Parts: sequence; structure tokens; C-alpha cells
Amino acid sequence: MSAPSGSADENVRFVHDVRFRPVRFRDGYEMAPVDDLIDQLAAAFGEVRRRGAARPA
Repeated sequence: MSAPSGSADENVRFVHDVRFRPVRFRDGYEMAPVDDLIDQLAAAFGEVRRRGAARPA
């Protein structure tokens, strides 16, 4: 899976939609903290996008 190199909207959507799959037959990771981090990143990208759109030309 590779990150988009397009618009801010595409980047926000990519971060929001990414999902990590748990590993079978061995220890993996705790999904809730990873999902929380992804949600925080998506919100931060969205805020940057909104601030950029609000700038006067």
C-alpha cells in the first residue's frame, strides 16, 4: 500500500481509510491505539486542509 501523492483530500482519505490487519499465530499489536492514532492523523490533515482553504488569496 503506497500513500497518494495527490491532493490534500486524497491524503486525508488515505490516512482515514488505512487499516492494519492483526497477525495470526504470533503477537501483533493492539488495534485500538493504532486506530486512534490514524483518526488523530486524519483530523490533523483535515485541519491543515481547512486552514489552507481559509487563507485569502
